[in-house]
Amino acid sequence: MKIDTVKRRVKKFYPNAKCYNDMGLFYIGIQDPYNDELINLFDDYFILPTESEDEAWNKALICCKTTQNFNRTHPDKISDIDEIKMSRLKTRAKKIHQTRIKNKSKIFIND
Repeated sequence: MKIDTVKRRVKKFYPNAKCYNDMGLFYIGIQDPYNDELINLFDDYFILPTESEDEAWNKALICCKTTQNFNRTHPDKISDIDEIKMSRLKTRAKKIHQTRIKNKSKIFIND
């Protein structure tokens, strides 16, 4: 994937993300909106800084995808609408399963 595409995807999640160089090692950081501290995106996932800027952006994209997956599947994220949807899907699956069992028993009846 081209580095411009990777940068664009990372900046979609973190608009103020920039690449920083610390003694020859690169990492992606964002400014904390509440104070003037710099937040390293790699710290949350225990990713080490890289030796090239392109590799740092690729690892930042992995951080973004992982964060998105965590947020999508987190149990606290489930709302009342999601619970209603899940109950509807469970009842639909139960009906399908019951009809399959009934049809299966009709097929194997030997008179």
